[in-house]
Amino acid sequence: MLKEVAKELGLTAGAISQMVDLLVKEGLVVRTRSETDRRAVTLRVSIQAETVRQRLFTAFNDTMTEVLSGVSEEDYAGFLRVLEVMRERIAEISKPK
Repeated sequence: MLKEVAKELGLTAGAISQMVDLLVKEGLVVRTRSETDRRAVTLRVSIQAETVRQRLFTAFNDTMTEVLSGVSEEDYAGFLRVLEVMRERIAEISKPK
């Protein structure tokens, strides 16, 4: 599983392992060993990490609300159309050839 995560992110398994170790040390991830297979480990987000995520989410939303308060509805709609075109284009060029 670690190898798959590493491949998806374009990193080495060692780099992912170091990141997980740091997240565990910081109390953001909880590592649990399987009772039936010593090699198997389950990772889950800690309560502390969920608290941090919620705080960041709230701060981001507050900031975006303030930033967008000076943008007209027409400009915002145009911006969303551009983002949709970009998303479609990325999907097109990301398809295997």
